[in-house]
Amino acid sequence: MNEFWKNEQQRQQDEYAEEQRRLQEQWEAAQRQQQQQSMQAQREFEEQQRLQAEQQRLAQEQLMREQYQQQTQGRMAELERENLNARAQYERDQLMLE
Repeated sequence: MNEFWKNEQQRQQDEYAEEQRRLQEQWEAAQRQQQQQSMQAQREFEEQQRLQAEQQRLAQEQLMREQYQQQTQGRMAELERENLNARAQYERDQLMLE
């Protein structure tokens, strides 16, 4: 009878140890999964930041191109006015000479 209780006690201890090992494996798996999810979220955040920075850079470049184009058009209009004024002055001078 004493042997039976020893065997039963050993069986219970083995079951307890097995349950503890299983729970430890579950906990470690959950930790790995949580770490992987955290790393994935970090990568996604960094990619989103990179895309946002790229979009901002492209928008800034577009704005600069538009501003340069406006400046160029403004300068061309100014030169056209100067040219027309010079032609008008030339024609007035020619009339005066005649």
